[in-house]
Amino acid sequence: MCGICRDPARPVHHRPPGPIVILASELIVEDVPCEEHLDWPQQDEIETDRDYDPLAASIDHILPRSRGGTDDDGNLQIAHLRCNLLKNDGAQPSPQYARAQLSLTLDGTPIPYRVWRREREITRARLGTPARRNRGRLLPPPWMIERGEVAVEPWRLVLCYRVWRMLHKLRRREAAWIARFGPS
Repeated sequence: MCGICRDPARPVHHRPPGPIVILASELIVEDVPCEEHLDWPQQDEIETDRDYDPLAASIDHILPRSRGGTDDDGNLQIAHLRCNLLKNDGAQPSPQYARAQLSLTLDGTPIPYRVWRREREITRARLGTPARRNRGRLLPPPWMIERGEVAVEPWRLVLCYRVWRMLHKLRRREAAWIARFGPS
């Protein structure tokens, strides 16, 4: 059982065929064999073609060593390798988001919008960033939607377009009013 996504190990036949390229910055100390020595920090453009199984068990530090965690048994848990990479010394992701990320890696299933949005709000609350309620923050970035990483319900896109069209008409009317009567 993974300590992050709380998901039991899935059968390995769900793994996508062929090697998966992992950036060297995503590698963790537990992932590097003892014979290899990496000089930290690694540059992102260095890639490895080593096969890895996202469902492989790895040892995860609940409180990362970089934040003062120890190697005591109480601070260690078993996690899928992909979930461990997702954590990446940051705050622990929610189990639903970790499960959705693992499903994206294994099957290519996009993350549901509600799960993505909830994780983003939780991350903002942890960082203390104020939530802005403008039009651009309602949807994930366009590149995530185009790549199929986040599944957005069609009605959200229609709603976003209607708001944009309404604001566009309002700006055109204001510009016409200023051109006709001058600034107020």
